[in-house]
Amino acid sequence: MNSEDMALILLAAGHSRRFGDADKLLADLGGVPLGLHMAHRLSAIRWRQKVSVVASEGLQDVLRARGFETVPPAAGAGMGDNLALAAQRVEGCAGVLVCLADMPFVPLTHIEALLRALGADASIAVSAADAIKGPPVAFAAGHIRALRAITGDEGARRIMASATVETVSIEAAAEVLSDIDTPADLERARGRIKQMSL
Repeated sequence: MNSEDMALILLAAGHSRRFGDADKLLADLGGVPLGLHMAHRLSAIRWRQKVSVVASEGLQDVLRARGFETVPPAAGAGMGDNLALAAQRVEGCAGVLVCLADMPFVPLTHIEALLRALGADASIAVSAADAIKGPPVAFAAGHIRALRAITGDEGARRIMASATVETVSIEAAAEVLSDIDTPADLERARGRIKQMSL
């Protein structure tokens, strides 16, 4: 599926319970806030629409400058609630790609593979690392209504469990698909950034 026909949803409003009191998405990672790595990378692709549910005022202006419509999360909202909030803004698109802002190492080649996997045989393309499925996930338009109805903190797992899913795997998936949940995760990510710059 062509990205120019699709919406991009970037979730940047998750609770950082395991990270402590600080906003993890504002934490420095290689000179850029953690929450902007995916946004910058995904902005290299043309999308029909870009929506981000974002809690931090420190990220909102940058995301808007990147062409995102920014939506504040509802108080106490879980990931599913935030995903539904973003999906409610999607209009006239052939599908949506859902990404998390705390996954700084997902390459564009993986995103492109997810989009290519959508078609006659698959209405959902999900990332996989060591047999564990999760985001980023691409959904054909037929699932947008269900995405708008998600609640709680479970995300889109029920939708993925109820449909034929095309699984896209990539090399070194465990590293590439890792998210930042704790200060220790952030330190590992900083080490990886340093290695990549050598």
